[in-house]
Amino acid sequence: MTLKFMGREFDGPYAFRQAFPAFAAPDAVRAVQAGCQSPTEVEIYCWRRRQKSYQKARDGAHKSPFRETLANLAKAPKRRSKA
Repeated sequence: MTLKFMGREFDGPYAFRQAFPAFAAPDAVRAVQAGCQSPTEVEIYCWRRRQKSYQKARDGAHKSPFRETLANLAKAPKRRSKA
């Protein structure tokens, strides 16, 4: 499998990682395999990928049956400790 990045071709992920050690993470290699051609595109791809899991967790929390209970707990009066 050949990877194309910044106008160069690499035989595989190992050769790519040797040439660009800053992009040795699996997410960066996945971004190049998906067609990203510049460091900025790789960063954007990785950021969007990470945001998908965060968004999924956030949406799940909004749909939770315990959401109303947790909201009421947050509004409960604060107790002060007697010093």
